[in-house]
Amino acid sequence: MNLEGIKVDWVYQQLNSYIDETKAVGQSTANVLTPRTAPSCGRASAIRLTETVRPILDRLYPEWKSENATSKNDEFKQERDAAQRLIARWTAAWRLRRCWAVWTTPRRSKPRSCIR
Repeated sequence: MNLEGIKVDWVYQQLNSYIDETKAVGQSTANVLTPRTAPSCGRASAIRLTETVRPILDRLYPEWKSENATSKNDEFKQERDAAQRLIARWTAAWRLRRCWAVWTTPRRSKPRSCIR
C-alpha cells in the first residue's frame, strides 16, 4: 500500500469517525417491527460523511466495493465495513513491521508482544 503524500492521521480519524457516526440504529418501534436501520448521525449527515470516505477508500482500498457486501436494510454498511477493514489492515501491517524489526535483531527468543 502506497501511503506517500497521504496524511495518515487525518485519514485514520476520518475513517474512525465515519464508523462511529454512521453506526446502524434499528428503526423498530413499540408497535412496528422492521429490519430497517438508519445511521445514528442521521441520513443527511451520513451522506456528507460518505462523500469524504469514498475517495479515501477508492485510493487506499480499490477493491472495497467487491469485498464488502451491501445491505438492503443498512444503506451505509458497505462503506462502514470497508473502513473497518482498512483500519484493521493498517493496524496489522504496522504490528507486523514492528515485530519483524524486532525479530530480525539478534535475540534468544521473540518478545511476547509479537507472539500473539
